[in-house]
Amino acid sequence: MNTVKRFIKSYSNIHRPGKEMDVFLFSMPRSGSTWLMELIWTQEQFKFCNEPLNIKGDFLRQQTKLTSFDELYIKGESTSAKLIDYFGNIRAGKHRYHNPNPLRNYHRWRTSRIVYKIIHGGEYFINDIADNCHGRVVYLLRHPIAVSLSRKVLPRLDVLCSEAVLSEFSAVQVKLAREIQQTGSYLQKGVLSWSIQNKLALNRRRADWIVLTYEQLTVEPQPIIEHLVKELGLAHPDRIYQQLSIPSAVKVQSEVETIAMMEDSTADRRKLIERWQSKVDQEEARRLFDIVECFELDVYDWADPYPKTSYLIKP
Repeated sequence: MNTVKRFIKSYSNIHRPGKEMDVFLFSMPRSGSTWLMELIWTQEQFKFCNEPLNIKGDFLRQQTKLTSFDELYIKGESTSAKLIDYFGNIRAGKHRYHNPNPLRNYHRWRTSRIVYKIIHGGEYFINDIADNCHGRVVYLLRHPIAVSLSRKVLPRLDVLCSEAVLSEFSAVQVKLAREIQQTGSYLQKGVLSWSIQNKLALNRRRADWIVLTYEQLTVEPQPIIEHLVKELGLAHPDRIYQQLSIPSAVKVQSEVETIAMMEDSTADRRKLIERWQSKVDQEEARRLFDIVECFELDVYDWADPYPKTSYLIKP
């Protein structure tokens, strides 16, 4: 059955790249990336490419000869060239494996732009991929405790704690990472994974990146939508506003109450981003943020679910 589905998806779209830039949406699991991808997908000419660097499937292995997540964290021209070639072929319409389901609402038979959702590696190569594949980087962040509470597995923690990756960090940071990797609680390991992955990416941040937070998109979406419309050349902001109240395609992982609040336009959405505070006491939150502060990430504070002002998109 999966083979039939792949065949149908592969031939349900003809993609020819246009002059407008594609969108490379980098984030990490459980950060709202599917939701944001689907908001951008509402726009004409777009199709989406979901998790093209998820090594668990056989397609990435076949097309790039990369065999494990570890290889996505090996710096060098060889890996960079493989990824550029891979994304270039997707953009050229040669790799159609990742096409959206043709029964989905915004499916289009012909497209000229792609929004990629990348949450599994590639942090070293963000700018290489975007520069060589005619793309614009959108980077999405979410509070580390909220993300860690939402994650059921941490499949790349050992890779993120490998010698190759930790060589980029200070001795103090490496020592803490090793201690948590070996004896830390699940929440500590989740926050460590969040810290390393985001630090790797943000170390490569450039002025042309669009850096957004899930919390602002949830509570105060208008400035973000206006910013995306302007920076990405999106012609139909009305479609994005209509889609805001529709939970993402991964809503099966969301709680029933969360889905109800998303669908209720009158609900106080700040409650959506505050809910994690009832699951972690203040002392534990402080201890978890010792990890974040050790890795010198200043997006959030332990006591506030909302990001710091410097990370908000201004109206």
